[in-house]
Amino acid sequence: MAFMMAVCCAQAQSEKYAYCVMQCFGKVFSTKYVVTLDFGEVASKRKQIYEDGKKKQFNSNGESLNYMGRRGWELISTYTDRDFKQQMIIYFVFKKKINSEDEVFQGLELKDSEEKD
Repeated sequence: MAFMMAVCCAQAQSEKYAYCVMQCFGKVFSTKYVVTLDFGEVASKRKQIYEDGKKKQFNSNGESLNYMGRRGWELISTYTDRDFKQQMIIYFVFKKKINSEDEVFQGLELKDSEEKD
């Protein structure tokens, strides 16, 4: 019994997770949502999701949550804030179990948020 508990504890200690904060906000005069992803880098280095070389726009917050979930990210928390124009921004906090750093961006096509199309 003590051996089994030691094995369980050793496995739990060796698990690695990556964390990501998704910032979701609506586009002006549009029903689409744009998201940026923060992987713990400087705020100016937030990432935007691209698909087939084009900036990905989502029809709803739910679509963006499903998108991340299909790529192995688990939603662990949400919160809201307001920007300088008092528009609401929703933040989704995700975690992903990884074995190596190479797995963090797996399945995501990303570009720095300041890059132009």
